[in-house]
Amino acid sequence: MKKVSSIAFLLMVLLLATSCQKELPDSLKNVEVNQGGQDENPSPTPSQELKVSEPGQFGAKGGEQAMTVTVTATWTISKSSGNDWLTIKPESGNGGTSQVTLTAVENTLKEVRTATLTIRSGNLTKSVDVSQSAANPEVSLDTNNLEFTSDNGSKTFKITSNTSWTVVSDQTWCSVSPTSGSGDGSVTVSVQENTSTSSRTATVTVESASITLTLAVTQSGAAPLSQDRTFTFCGVQFKMIAVEGGTFTMGATSEQGSDAYDDEKPAHSVTLSSYSIGETEVTQALWQAVFGDDHNPSYFRGSNRPVEQVSWNDCQDFISNLNAVTGEHFRLPTEAEWEFAARGGNKSRGYKYAGSNTIDNIAWYWDNSNSETHNVATKQANELGLYDMSGNVWEWCYDWYGSYSSSAQTNPTGPTSGSARVARGGSWSYYGRSCRTSDRDNGTPSHRIFNIGFRLAL
Repeated sequence: MKKVSSIAFLLMVLLLATSCQKELPDSLKNVEVNQGGQDENPSPTPSQELKVSEPGQFGAKGGEQAMTVTVTATWTISKSSGNDWLTIKPESGNGGTSQVTLTAVENTLKEVRTATLTIRSGNLTKSVDVSQSAANPEVSLDTNNLEFTSDNGSKTFKITSNTSWTVVSDQTWCSVSPTSGSGDGSVTVSVQENTSTSSRTATVTVESASITLTLAVTQSGAAPLSQDRTFTFCGVQFKMIAVEGGTFTMGATSEQGSDAYDDEKPAHSVTLSSYSIGETEVTQALWQAVFGDDHNPSYFRGSNRPVEQVSWNDCQDFISNLNAVTGEHFRLPTEAEWEFAARGGNKSRGYKYAGSNTIDNIAWYWDNSNSETHNVATKQANELGLYDMSGNVWEWCYDWYGSYSSSAQTNPTGPTSGSARVARGGSWSYYGRSCRTSDRDNGTPSHRIFNIGFRLAL
């Protein structure tokens, strides 16, 4: 019989004990089988670890913080993209405990910012968030006051800021652009012309987060129009007569009697600021000084006769060219300004016509004109020293033509829209009834005819 190995013997005993449902002898309990015949218990592997200290939050001014990394093997640190504000030194190391220095630059933004650090060592990974508090909102202006003359104009101020901001003006005559922005920027302040003799003030407010700053905008009043002014343009002289502001009754007043037409009613109170108006109608000489000797649209030629056959639109072109060269702000008079001046302003004696109740003394009209225009200023002037406010040629006014209101008005400029512009004063081709100070006519802005011209205002 062959010799049975110890392993085979033990297996046989175990099978026998199981089949007999008997408990193994104590000597066979807990017996370990080593098929290889050697001791295979390995020595324990050192445990792996990765510990990282949590850094605190950086202040807005930035600075340095230390962070420790404890690990049994080599390690690396990386940060999330887009976080150039944070630097890490060193970014790698060997096992043990290492000190890592985190450096943050100043945060000039109003938002908290956060970078995620990822530390890796073998199969171990740990993430740590590093944050920096937001900067306190900071806003400053390079000036707290802007001063303007009475003319329209623009000036700029600068905003230095680390956050977003808004800008607003409290007056409609003073506008700002842009009205919002972020960070450093420039804002343009624009003012409209101040036709009043009184100065005025607007407040521009800049707001950012909890900060509110104000800038004062002051504009001087227009020079008092207490003196007449004489201008010379390309050798042609013309005079502007000062008209002191005041209140008058416009329209069909009692001296107009039954000659008044319906569109002159109702008579109503009007208050005007001071202004200037041309001593005479614009002459052909002045027209040619602006547009050139070869440009004279008039039917009745003569350098000192009023220019005619000019439309309302033509007048605007003339004024634009004149202002571009002189730097002044000539314009057409409003209908109210024209009538106040024709009546003699604050010196009015209540005449039916401009300067007299006797029309032949002050006007070229159908009965005495010989069917043509005449040199300006050859008839008697009115109370303000203005010539030909009645007769010679009709005069364009600024306003759209429309019905009157009975309510009192201040510096009215007529309807906001329409199809025809106002003309005033009558002409050489009309009867005396049309030469009265309150009479009204109108024409489309493109209308040209040989009995209509214009007078400047300022």
